[in-house]
Amino acid sequence: RDIHESSFWDEEIERGLMDVSAAGERGKFVLIMTPKSIGRPGGFCLNEIAMALDKKINILPLMLKQATPPIFIYRIQYLDCQNCMIGNTLNEDLCKSVFERIEKNIQEYSLDTSGSYSSLRAHLSPIDFSSDINHFQRSFVGRLWLDSIVDDWLQNGNERCLFIKGKPGSGKTAISTHLLSVLPNIVAYHICRRNNCEKSNPKRAVCTIAYQISTQIPEYSERLLAILTERNIDSWDSRTLFEELIVTPLSSVRHDDDKDRVILIDALDESSVSGGESIVSFLSSLSPLLPDWVRLIVTSRPLNDIVCQFNVSTRFVNLDSVDYVGLNKMDMLSYIDKTLEKFRGEVCFDTAKRRIVDNASGVFLYVKTICAVSYTHLTLPTNSLV
Repeated sequence: RDIHESSFWDEEIERGLMDVSAAGERGKFVLIMTPKSIGRPGGFCLNEIAMALDKKINILPLMLKQATPPIFIYRIQYLDCQNCMIGNTLNEDLCKSVFERIEKNIQEYSLDTSGSYSSLRAHLSPIDFSSDINHFQRSFVGRLWLDSIVDDWLQNGNERCLFIKGKPGSGKTAISTHLLSVLPNIVAYHICRRNNCEKSNPKRAVCTIAYQISTQIPEYSERLLAILTERNIDSWDSRTLFEELIVTPLSSVRHDDDKDRVILIDALDESSVSGGESIVSFLSSLSPLLPDWVRLIVTSRPLNDIVCQFNVSTRFVNLDSVDYVGLNKMDMLSYIDKTLEKFRGEVCFDTAKRRIVDNASGVFLYVKTICAVSYTHLTLPTNSLV
């Protein structure tokens, strides 16, 4: 309503979301889901969703026309309003019949708890990764060359796994969260964290992945709910959970299109609890049992005991390889340009950029840290960076 002709659309939407955020619990973001609004990649509303998550705004999703909900809001149950549509036309009389529910949810933010997703969520308790996604997507730049590698791998159905390896700080998690927003094939993901007892727990990882898949593949959701209703999974170990909750029900799902689905797991080297098994210990042996239309993208430090378990039918991408040194440097330079834009008019800016990138030796985290400190604390001319 407040966006007028000649307005800068993105700026006005950002201002509106900031106003909603400032309203605290009273602020709500109503997301009307259609293929064009939330489709990956290129959905018109994906950036607004990311900003709403970043600002911790309560999101109320309404499914107006059937579309796959964005994977990064998988924990939020949506209201089904598809009966408001007749073909491609919105019927106002039918809208009135669901408006009370919508209004109640806007006022109270009391999402329906009787649906199948609520039952699945109660059984599986999926982990919330929104803070990880927001942190790494906020300033993501570059990596277009890696998008091309992923696309090529998807076209080649002979390789079941894409293994992205790199030293600490090389940007693996940033790449993973970026892929979530551009790759519609991803139906589930997990971000492992050694210093987080939930995110490093293999059982919690499997349950979270199972729940995410259920939000993306309705037929699988029905099979999963039947299993959870009939059986007690509390005593199952992570290997049994993966086989019974993921492999078995997915194998019985009818796959009618030619698009493979992808499960993404970031930081495999951090995927174990103290004294227990890791995801690696069963993933490499059980993933070949998945139907051939389900494939894996994993990231890890280049540790031999992990890499050697994925040698069969795997394409490896080494971020530290000499093949990608030049591309990584270009991405780092682009990141500095974006992050330290206020210094770009300084005489020594280009020299400072090159010095930072050379000192980084391929570690993107080094560049991010230097830029963060410089932006916050540096008030002198850019030669201080040099």
